[in-house]
Amino acid sequence: MNYSINFKGKYIKPVFIKSKADDGAYKNHKVSIVELDYHSCSDTKTINKVASNWNSRKTFAEDIAQTMTNFHKNNYLTTPKRFFVLTEQKDSFKKVNSDDILAVAQVTRRENNLWVDFLQVKPEFTMFEENAKYKKIGNGVLNFIKEAFNEYPIVLSPVRTAVDFYKKNGFKFEGPLMILMKK
Repeated sequence: MNYSINFKGKYIKPVFIKSKADDGAYKNHKVSIVELDYHSCSDTKTINKVASNWNSRKTFAEDIAQTMTNFHKNNYLTTPKRFFVLTEQKDSFKKVNSDDILAVAQVTRRENNLWVDFLQVKPEFTMFEENAKYKKIGNGVLNFIKEAFNEYPIVLSPVRTAVDFYKKNGFKFEGPLMILMKK
């Protein structure tokens, strides 16, 4: 079930990641997948703030923000690109709070494939952070993409440090690209 946030942005669905409990164990934690709308000034400002906050170095969040800003400024009517965030925010979706965003993703439908152009987890919660407050954030986003676009093979060109993550999620190399075939 989809609910409007602002303009054409939408709350898509809840997903589960892992959150560190007081006893140190990781337990299921419900978060939200929200689709951002590049026509929306608010959504475009939100993703730019995320990119700025996460920008300890060049990030995929910055790439997504540049794409959304370009589309917003040029007032494209349609695009095969879609923009998603995974957020701790559970309600009041009139404005997505950039501080609550845990991951960002940009996907593009090209011909009969879905390309994951960019997927980034908030830097302090990546798989390389052993004692992070949250885990499995990338899995939450990727599982949503796999479910939402299950009619398409999913294609991506991963950075070296993400290859094992995608392999664990069923992707296989086909030349320089990794592909998850539709079932």
